[in-house]
Amino acid sequence: MVRFIRFDNYEKASKYRMKIFASYSEGIVLDVGASQLPNKFLDESEKVDEVWLLDIEEPKKKLPRKYKKIILFNIDNLEKQLPFSDNTFDTIILGEILEHLYNPFRALKECKRILKPNGVLLISTPTPKYYLEIIHMLLFSTPMGFPEHKILLSRTQMIHFLSSIGFTIDKVVGYSFWIPFIKLGFVQDKYTLPEFSTWQQIYINRKRAIANVEFSDYFFSIFSS
Repeated sequence: MVRFIRFDNYEKASKYRMKIFASYSEGIVLDVGASQLPNKFLDESEKVDEVWLLDIEEPKKKLPRKYKKIILFNIDNLEKQLPFSDNTFDTIILGEILEHLYNPFRALKECKRILKPNGVLLISTPTPKYYLEIIHMLLFSTPMGFPEHKILLSRTQMIHFLSSIGFTIDKVVGYSFWIPFIKLGFVQDKYTLPEFSTWQQIYINRKRAIANVEFSDYFFSIFSS
């Protein structure tokens, strides 16, 4: 699907991304940082049993019916683990979250811990290689005007991080393109378009059922046998 839209309303533009997330979600879902914009499309999915919400603040509006639990926690808290046991969730959604974190790599490792084997991790995040980001850096030596963004990860960096932690990347989608001032653009969920032409990247990943053996564990096992 390729749909041309006006980028004059964040909630309206985001609904297409949330539809994509809902189509890949299953079982017990953890939706991170969704208190301001919960995903109503999860209610329509027969594959989704229930949804838990993790955020730093209470929701501002009534949640869709499948949202059963609210957990207040800062995923960027580097001193604590996420407040869940290992292998708790079938799906975790990180929609526009990683760019707000000081340590996204640790957050991804925690997501792997609390996902069940073969569980789904759904991510959307901007890329620093988008044409507007490049132009802004050349002109002003600073990222585009989103001061709340702590870090932008390229597609190559994201794939490297996810693979090294223990995820299999099923699909990468270059999701959105827009032209400033006139605020016209498109969203799409089918093609792996170049980062230059798509700002938000969507990553559909699965936790490997059998984790990779760390080199240190392998080294220790040789000399302890």
